[in-house]
Amino acid sequence: MSVNLSSFVDPHLSSSNISLHSVFERCAKSRAGNMIITAFSITNVLLTLPLSVVVLYLGFRQWRPRCFASTGPRTSRADLFTYNMVAMMLIEVLASCLYCVGTYTNVSVIMSVGYNTFCICSSKKILLEMLTCVERYLAVVHPVTYRGLKNQTGIRIRNLSTGCVWLLFFLWFGLVPVTSESLNMIVSFCSLALVFIVISFCSVSVLCTLRRPGPGDEGRNRERVDHLKRRAFHTILTILGGQLLALGGVMVCFGLFFSLQLRHSDACVMIMSAVWFSLPSSLLLPLLYLHREGKLPCCTSTESD
Repeated sequence: MSVNLSSFVDPHLSSSNISLHSVFERCAKSRAGNMIITAFSITNVLLTLPLSVVVLYLGFRQWRPRCFASTGPRTSRADLFTYNMVAMMLIEVLASCLYCVGTYTNVSVIMSVGYNTFCICSSKKILLEMLTCVERYLAVVHPVTYRGLKNQTGIRIRNLSTGCVWLLFFLWFGLVPVTSESLNMIVSFCSLALVFIVISFCSVSVLCTLRRPGPGDEGRNRERVDHLKRRAFHTILTILGGQLLALGGVMVCFGLFFSLQLRHSDACVMIMSAVWFSLPSSLLLPLLYLHREGKLPCCTSTESD
């Protein structure tokens, strides 16, 4: 048994024009779907905005003295990707609000912009998480190379990496409206598969490094080095767990939606609930940043990378 998608869209549309976006748009206008997307937008605002403001404030407070004390600001290597993640999170919050507004005003253009922007943000944020894992991987597995990236070359590489993520974001933002949804989904799934492969490789490599002592990891310095390695491994493992939760939740919701014969309201609840699984993984990098800065109740000390 399966869901008949034609029952979720405008009956005047042909079967070739039926898309996942059309299903979301129809479900968002239902009572159940409207409540879910409204609750998600409110929760997203209440959680993401305060967290983003705190992260940006702390980043600005660290940047300002460095700016006046030297020739230019020097952003911490571990924090650069977090600041970019926060910026993309704010865009995602705006996108969810636009989608919610479009639902209440029944303006399809606003809903479409909000939907496309939210999907693009979700698919590009994982690239920043992947770069964070690669950074941790280099710090643990190739410490000599990592220390060598403190110079201008390393700064350029990091700036180029984040620049490429934003380039893909704006490029995809312009291409999504003019390309088929099937192509967009294929590209998104390929990107997701690549990210999982890279993060899994980094996690396994760091774990293997933790199991054997490195050269020079002796004496009083040994305990600190091991702690930094374990912290890097926990960071990578946390990011991987967040992505697995998001992917698993979405797959379960979509699998039940397409495989079960559900009533219209129940099917809408199922497919609209998938957006909630993207929220925990989005908050990971900012929370890890606040943990490093000692701004969380469970953190009592700060450590530099």
